[in-house]
Parts: sequence; structure tokens; C-alpha cells
Amino acid sequence: MSRYVRQKFWEAARALAGDGDIEKRIRFAGDCLIGLQEDQIPVANLEEFLAIRAALFTPSGRSYVPRQVSKEDALALSRRIVDLFAKILGGI
Repeated sequence: MSRYVRQKFWEAARALAGDGDIEKRIRFAGDCLIGLQEDQIPVANLEEFLAIRAALFTPSGRSYVPRQVSKEDALALSRRIVDLFAKILGGI
């Protein structure tokens, strides 16, 4: 897996640990991940990545529009992003 993918997940994790309410932090984390292409994600992790992306964004033509996410959903998604990052790094 490329260094670029690891870097984007690192940036997303940092966004989640940053300042602001969870709804704001999950938007920033999503912005870090949205540029990743499906063929850049390891096959074993692709389904979870696509599910996270679908929860964060609505497809609109050739781009994506952020979804409104509740606080509870944002907390759950933040855990999923961190868990996926750990899996991409090879597990704990």
C-alpha cells in the first residue's frame, strides 16, 4: 500500500483528535480521505472504506457532497476510521 494512503489516514486521525466539536472534526477527517481512489485501498479494507465514505458523502456527478452527520454517528464513524487506519497499518 502506498505511503500516500497511509498519510491520508494519518491526517484523518489527526483531524479527529483536533479541536472543535465531533461533527466538525469528522468533516475534516472525511476531507482527508475523499481524494483516495478505490484502487488505492487494499482489497481487504475496501468494503469498510466504501461504507465510511458513503456515510460521510453523497455522490454528486463526479464529486462528493458532505452529508450532515449526527453527533452519535460522527462518534461511531470516527472509531471506524481509526480502526480502519490500524488495519491498514497492519493491525495492533
